[in-house]
Amino acid sequence: VTYISSDAFEDCNISGEDRLTIYGYADTEAEAHAQEQGIDFVALDLTGNLLRYNEERDTYYFYENGKYSATKTGLFYIDSWESWVYIENGEWITDKRDFVEYDGGKFLVVGGLVESGISGLQLFGDNFYFLANGQLQEHYTGLALYDGEWFYVENGVLAIDFAGVKDYDTSKFLVVMGRIQYEYSGLYYNEADAKWYYISGGQVQTDYTGLATHDGAWFYIVDGVLDTSYSGTVTYDGAEFTVANGQVVF
Repeated sequence: VTYISSDAFEDCNISGEDRLTIYGYADTEAEAHAQEQGIDFVALDLTGNLLRYNEERDTYYFYENGKYSATKTGLFYIDSWESWVYIENGEWITDKRDFVEYDGGKFLVVGGLVESGISGLQLFGDNFYFLANGQLQEHYTGLALYDGEWFYVENGVLAIDFAGVKDYDTSKFLVVMGRIQYEYSGLYYNEADAKWYYISGGQVQTDYTGLATHDGAWFYIVDGVLDTSYSGTVTYDGAEFTVANGQVVF
């Protein structure tokens, strides 16, 4: 193998193989020379990283600045592919399917490549993950849109075990098993703050004040929340009702 670190051909170190291979940068004198002489030419990308395929072993090997790096493990950028690849002990692991840590973050790798084209909620394994350019958004907690519906994410992972009321963009929503419950309307008891909320279409009706029914009884709602502190009279639908501790007394 001959390694050429520039366009020059001096100081070549040839050893071991029947066929000469030149490593250099594409569109240079080195590539032109190789073509003229019938020599194999492997183009280095701008970062000096490349993958070389060994047909006999059916394996891609990782080269750094033209030299095989048997000790390298992790994510490396291959400029000619415009992709990040997962390398393990100097080999490209094409069946790698997992989150891989790199530079303080976690990246989704499928088929040995970082899924850099994926952003938003993504099903992986038995759960959904919130990604930005293939990176898990571990610091994000909030709602995320997926297939026309909104889901609740905690630390970048769908909160499938969560049930309760959550704030989002100045509004409040009912979330069960990580999903906004669009089909739910009525009163809902939220354990986190021990309040009853008046909900319509999965959203707390913060602009509603009046009466609402639940389990055969009627209750007094103020700004979308059952007001257990109120006792007195309430006018509703043209009639006057007596309320004690937020519940209508008949």
